Amino acid sequence: MGATISATKLMDKPVPVWIVPVPDGKSSMSPPFNDVEFLLTVDPFLSRCQYRAVSWERLQNILETGIDVIPTDSPIYVSNYFDKAWEYGEWPKVMMALDPTKLQ
Repeated sequence: MGATISATKLMDKPVPVWIVPVPDGKSSMSPPFNDVEFLLTVDPFLSRCQYRAVSWERLQNILETGIDVIPTDSPIYVSNYFDKAWEYGEWPKVMMALDPTKLQ
C-alpha cells in the first residue's frame, strides 16, 4: 500500500483527464496505494465523486460522449468507493470519477 503514485493532467476541458501509471495494479483486487490520500492530492473534488472502472477499450467512447456506455443514457453501476470500483474493468483500465450531482 505504500507505492508512490503520480498523476499527469492531460487536459482540463471538457473535463479533467489524468494519466496515472500504476505499478503492479494488475495483480491486485485493491489499489496498490492509498486511494483516499491520492485522490485528495490530485484534486480534492475527486474524494466526493462516485467511481466506475472499465476496460481501456472504452476510452474513445468516454472521451467522445462522457461515458462508456452506448446509448449514453443506459443504466450504469458506480461506487462511492474508489477501491470497490477498482475491482472492475479489465487491465489496462480506465477509472472514471463521476460528479454525483450529475447522476440520476
